[in-house]
Amino acid sequence: PSLAFERWWYSAMSFDFQDDPLLPVPASSQDPALLADLEQVGFSPAEAKEMIRRLHSSSSAAARNLVKLKGSEAPLLVEVQHLDGEEVLLSCQEVSARLSLPAYKKLQQLYQLNS
Repeated sequence: PSLAFERWWYSAMSFDFQDDPLLPVPASSQDPALLADLEQVGFSPAEAKEMIRRLHSSSSAAARNLVKLKGSEAPLLVEVQHLDGEEVLLSCQEVSARLSLPAYKKLQQLYQLNS
């Protein structure tokens, strides 16, 4: 659905969430906005709930890794790999993110503006 990320973000912000206000991890895996969006595009309620459960589990694990990295005194080095096509893989210890090339370029601009 249109604006799915924004809808999820506002929904997640309405629940108790962990430390990161930019990418909140809701305390509960029951997200009514995401459930409605998934059902709207054709997933059954059971499929949608399982997708949300898996997403919550993996995002919670990633958030725990980021909290560990934040507490580290060693400088954080990010490895950048340009993949086939228009994608970039960013890795920092156990955390990684796959971005489109335009999203990576935007991230670079934001970093330069704020560093």
